[in-house]
Amino acid sequence: MEKGNHTLAEKYLVLWPQRQSQYERILSELEARDYAEGASGSFLNEVGRRLLAEHKPNKTSSELSDFIMFVNSEYGNNPSDDNDLEVAFIHYLPDPRIDTEVAALLSPKVRAEVDKEWDWRSEPDGRAFVNRVLAAFPELEALTVGLTHGRENDVLTTSFTSRICYKLVKNVIANTPGELEETKQLLTHLTNEYGANSYVDFLIENSFLGMLPRTTEPGYNIVELLGPKLEAAYRKHWNIDDNQPLTNT
Repeated sequence: MEKGNHTLAEKYLVLWPQRQSQYERILSELEARDYAEGASGSFLNEVGRRLLAEHKPNKTSSELSDFIMFVNSEYGNNPSDDNDLEVAFIHYLPDPRIDTEVAALLSPKVRAEVDKEWDWRSEPDGRAFVNRVLAAFPELEALTVGLTHGRENDVLTTSFTSRICYKLVKNVIANTPGELEETKQLLTHLTNEYGANSYVDFLIENSFLGMLPRTTEPGYNIVELLGPKLEAAYRKHWNIDDNQPLTNT
């Protein structure tokens, strides 16, 4: 058990002792899962996320203000604690350009980290790939829900590509003519994308081919639809000999 991790929560409870029972509940739950060292981060995340969820722009509550002051005082002192604070709270802070009241409370170090998160852009080749897929299949816009990040709402390309994989596997399991046709069209699109750009190849290899079901899992027969180019990439990714059949059919 890492004492440093617990110290963060203990320090905050000095400021807001009324949160003690909340921390004890989280600690008890995680001790039961043999993960007590995660209690401080989970506690700070739960408190911070709720304070932000209840926050109205430029109307900062007293506890949110105190919480930010606490984060300011601790951030930059210890790399492990910094990571906990970033994951639990800092990366959820509102855009400083919009919520100027919260921005005014941030220390220079915390503000720099918040700005870095909001300034984040996805890999340009990845953005172009997502745009091409959505232009060809506008119905896949639904797969981007919850996957945007930064001020420009860039799509998280690896997660988006994985969602395409899961969708096509579900289509194959459903086995209806419409869903199978959609699967074939998307696989044709991915085939045409593959080999033209190293970053897109990385996405297809790791977030699509690398996420397909294994031989004993439902939907594995999607490998029969890959076509020569993607099948070769699939075999290479999983180190499957060219002479070994992928399925028994």
